[in-house]
Amino acid sequence: MSQFVAFAGNTRVASGGAAEVAAMLRLLAKAGLDRSALVFDATTGRQVDLDPRLSDAQLATQFAAPGDAGAGRGRPKLGVVPREVTLLPRHWEWLGRQRGGASATLRRLVDDVRRDASEADARREAREAVHRFITAIAGNAPGYEEAVRALFAGDQTRFQEQISAWPADIRDQASDMAKLAFPAPSPLAGLVPPERLAGAVAAVRGILGDAPMSAEPLAGRSGATILKISGPDRAAVLRCDVPPDGFRDPARHYACHAIAAQAGVAPQLLHVNLPERLALSAFVESSDEMTPDQRLAAVGHALAQLHRAPLFPPLMPFMQAMDGLVTGFAALGLLPDDAIGRLRARFEALRDRYDMSAADLVASHNDLNPTNILYGGGRAHFVDWETAFAADRYVDLAAVVNFLARSKDDEALILRSYFGRASTEAESGKLNLMRQVSRLYYGIMLLRAAARSHPDLQLDETAIAVGADGYQEARHPVFEVNLGCRYLAEALRGKEHP
Repeated sequence: MSQFVAFAGNTRVASGGAAEVAAMLRLLAKAGLDRSALVFDATTGRQVDLDPRLSDAQLATQFAAPGDAGAGRGRPKLGVVPREVTLLPRHWEWLGRQRGGASATLRRLVDDVRRDASEADARREAREAVHRFITAIAGNAPGYEEAVRALFAGDQTRFQEQISAWPADIRDQASDMAKLAFPAPSPLAGLVPPERLAGAVAAVRGILGDAPMSAEPLAGRSGATILKISGPDRAAVLRCDVPPDGFRDPARHYACHAIAAQAGVAPQLLHVNLPERLALSAFVESSDEMTPDQRLAAVGHALAQLHRAPLFPPLMPFMQAMDGLVTGFAALGLLPDDAIGRLRARFEALRDRYDMSAADLVASHNDLNPTNILYGGGRAHFVDWETAFAADRYVDLAAVVNFLARSKDDEALILRSYFGRASTEAESGKLNLMRQVSRLYYGIMLLRAAARSHPDLQLDETAIAVGADGYQEARHPVFEVNLGCRYLAEALRGKEHP
């Protein structure tokens, strides 16, 4: 049933079905009020001639929806209407071969197109309805022309701004009619920086289509916006990366991810927009189906696959990168000079003892902490490739052994899965040296993160003290400080296992 709205000047005096609006207009006339109300179809925005002097039955007949009247006998009851259709011979030949013949096929094709275009058509019709309404009742209002431009540009915010000063009833009616005139807010709105929203929406729609979807943030420490995008049939991970900073570089990051995905150890890379620093990858659901030993073996196998892959783009020698990290950490002044001196001396001793071999240069993830390892389908998957570059194989091995191995047996299982055999004495020796370097790396990174969120952070010598019984807990209220100090103390002590 059609719905109508009546305005007397700038005031909305009635709304509802034809009979309800007519009844209100009669009451206004009896009260001696203005009878020259404008009546609009609330759906189409068209001005209608609704005469309140007509009876309810007459109004019902005047405004009956198509198809409300009883249908006659025979074929027209089905709603079939004969019309002339002009097609080329090849079109008729194709239609004649289809199931049900030409007429049935044409009906199916039209229904398919209507279904695909229904949302866009509804939005177009709603915009035209709003345009008709505001042109008739607010064509001279301030901001009218800008409101029309915003309406047809699909700019809801601008439209609302332009009509905000209009009389309240007209503004509210226009806003209510405009609800269908604009696309529904993207689920990415509020999660992606506004200046990057259009590019992110286009990327997601290009992969997942126009079906309804939801978005939720995923944890990350890099500064990138990372979202899980869920559609009806699949899910993906959207990354909006930060600009290059001399170390992090989306071009290298995406190249490394693509190589790792080809090697079968990273989620499939679905879309990359390098100028806008956007990437979409398949979502991997981590599960608990694997036992602890199965997980250790899966990580070892996946790491071996990665290190056999084509070499990642280079950045700098790993020990050179570590030297810069230690120097930058010293400049923060979080620890006394004596403590910094001990850490630098420890790093230099490890660096000088470590034999950097060209044979060990591989495609290295360089940050295989537990949050970057997912398990599913009997396999391990590595994610977050922004720190990846060509580096020594023991960088990744040291990280996974430090984080995942809780005993010598665990370490041996990881290494057997990686090498396909027991490790040699030389291999174990290189691993143990790199494990201390890895502890320095993660200790420094954790304390740097804590310093960013707590600018007044200051630690004394006892924070990384190593006594006869090992590391003394710092007991700092900031978790990153406690863990970072523990890693640094373990590196100073040469610790292998908890």
